[in-house]
Parts: sequence; structure tokens; C-alpha cells
Amino acid sequence: MGPVAHEVNDEAKKLRVALTRAGLLDVSGVPRRRPEQAAFERARTAAGSGTPLSDLASEERE
Repeated sequence: MGPVAHEVNDEAKKLRVALTRAGLLDVSGVPRRRPEQAAFERARTAAGSGTPLSDLASEERE
């Protein structure tokens, strides 16, 4: 594995640790199924509407 691959692997590990600490990573070990395509598309549409996160962050800084 080259140096770039190690950097990516290290960053992935750091991200998993941060997500776990924040309680956002499922570590239950219970297998999950992918959602049906229609449910995924509905979620994508809902996530793409409303106030962008960048706007919320900018408002907090003001």
C-alpha cells in the first residue's frame, strides 16, 4: 500500500472514531438491509430541500 492509501485509511479511521464518539456510527453489529430505491429517492428529495447547512452555519456566525 502506498503513502496515499495509508493517509486515506488513517482518515477513515479518524472519521469512524469521531462518529462513534458522537453516537452517530452504528456499532451494534446487526446486519442492515439497503432501503428500497423508492424510499431512497424520497429521502434524497427531502434532504435536498429546505435550508442548506451552509446557510445555517453562516447565520450562527453572524
